[in-house]
Amino acid sequence: MSLIAHLAHIGVVQFGQFATPKGSFVPFRLDWRLLPSYPPLLAALTAELLPLAKQASMSHLLPMPAALPLGTALSLQAEMPLVFVAPDDPEHVEGAYDYNVPTLLLTDNLTDGAAESALIRRVRRHGLHVEAVLAVLDWQIGALLPEGVTLCAWQPLEAFITASAAVNGTPAIHAAAQAWIAEQHRAALARED
Repeated sequence: MSLIAHLAHIGVVQFGQFATPKGSFVPFRLDWRLLPSYPPLLAALTAELLPLAKQASMSHLLPMPAALPLGTALSLQAEMPLVFVAPDDPEHVEGAYDYNVPTLLLTDNLTDGAAESALIRRVRRHGLHVEAVLAVLDWQIGALLPEGVTLCAWQPLEAFITASAAVNGTPAIHAAAQAWIAEQHRAALARED
């Protein structure tokens, strides 16, 4: 069984009708919080991300708050010092670092890039210089990252959902997910015009 199949099997990908904060519905949900409960899968995903993290050639790793467990695992494997936003004070960065260190930002789901861009701006005030973003999944809907910040991703969302639907979905679920992803791409293109 592939890593994506295992992730789908444990429920990282869930299919159905899920409400969003904006009042719309999506045909799937991604819950990466389950991953630390399955150490072999956490290790396998970390191994997949390791070459991408090393390729970025940054000195420090900064995970988005939701990606902190994965960031910790990747930090250990890549031997990159980990810095992170304090859970009780999002304006404070925890960890040891010098001023203006080249930093890799790890995110689980890169959608429009708004949360990642906000964090990049916030940590720059603390001396971290995010030069690259590593996304586990790139939703490919026109993420706007600050100028000069490069992007690398493990999987595009569409391929990940397709592989996951083959494990625990039906043809109807797969079709609904594909239609929703296509609509997101069309909306992103319309915003660019």
